[in-house]
This record gives sequence, structure tokens and C-alpha cells, in this order.
Amino acid sequence: MLFAQFFTRSTGYVPGTIPPRFDGPRELIEACGDRGVLIVDARVRASTASALARDHAKRYGFEAFQLHRGATFTHSKPCGNAEHVPVENSNE
Repeated sequence: MLFAQFFTRSTGYVPGTIPPRFDGPRELIEACGDRGVLIVDARVRASTASALARDHAKRYGFEAFQLHRGATFTHSKPCGNAEHVPVENSNE
């Protein structure tokens, strides 16, 4: 199994604050939901898998992704470092 895990920014929530404060650091965290992971055909080259993941990240607004390979989601290992996706300006 080959898949891409996507990353987004946290909200900056400061734990334990009442009322909630959101001025903490906005760190990269794993994305949730059905679009947070893209399963890729394991027969494709790493460069093709990376291109597919980059397109998915741009389409759904993710900031980074990391390719993983393994028998299942829980028994997989990263195939390299997280790749950042450049943010395109949409001032059209």
C-alpha cells in the first residue's frame, strides 16, 4: 500500500484557556477526514505518486504531504520527508 498523508496548520489554540485563546503557534498537524489521505496505486513511480499528492494538496488547500508505504495504514513507514506545497495566490 502506498499513500500520501496531508498536513494543515493548527488553529493556534492555547490549551486550558477560558475563554479560548487562539494566539499560540500554528504548527503543521496531520489533516483529518476523507481528504487527509490519498491512496495511490503502489505500482507507480515515486515521482508520479508525489505529483498526484501535490495536485491533491493544491486542490484541497493542504500545506504539505508525506508519502508512506506499508501493508496497512497503521503498519506503514514514511518514504521520505514531508514535502511542502507552495501556496498559489488566487488574486484573479
